[in-house]
Amino acid sequence: MQITDNITLTSALLCLGISAVIGAVYALFYWFTKRKVGYDYSMITALVVLPIIVSVIILLVSNDIVKAFSLGGVFVLVRFRTRIRDIRDTMFVFSVIACGFACGLEFYYFAALIGVFMLIAFAVLHFTKLDQPKVNAFRLKILVPENLDYVNLFDKVFDEYTSKHVLMRVKLSDFGSLIELTYLVHVKDVKKQKEFIDELRKLNGNLNIILADDYEKLVGTTD
Repeated sequence: MQITDNITLTSALLCLGISAVIGAVYALFYWFTKRKVGYDYSMITALVVLPIIVSVIILLVSNDIVKAFSLGGVFVLVRFRTRIRDIRDTMFVFSVIACGFACGLEFYYFAALIGVFMLIAFAVLHFTKLDQPKVNAFRLKILVPENLDYVNLFDKVFDEYTSKHVLMRVKLSDFGSLIELTYLVHVKDVKKQKEFIDELRKLNGNLNIILADDYEKLVGTTD
């Protein structure tokens, strides 16, 4: 059955079916690699649906330049407000989009090759943990009273529990009654985090202390 001048029912179903299967395999692999650390549930839906949408778009406009430019104008008006925090999630999205493009152009074997190759690459990174930082680096926030001389106050504790420490920021808090100190620290032994914090609490008047391994905030902003 001919749907359009260039698209038959068989080619449309084949395109949709293969792109859906590829998306489902990606979503299943994504769930498997993220199940222990948590993940954005909407990513599962996106990984299944995105290759289908992309393949349909390419199938519709692949032989019509005017339609392609018109569709591009429509997408310029769309604003995406969701920010992907993990760069690995972005790589998953780009991979399924590439597979969707290949399916839309009816390069089904190439789409399967892209999917298999990328999933193997993701699997190698996941099981070897090559994409995870090896340095025991943390962002440390310590609250101290505003009348406390904090300069060199924690040096002995830092020397015992860290291999490196850098004061990144000093900020007044709670209308100036408290001072918030933000450090970049490399902990010698991550198993002694509690001991490290307990020693710091003895010196800061038992005020709030935060030790976070948030990589984005660690190297980017200290907020």
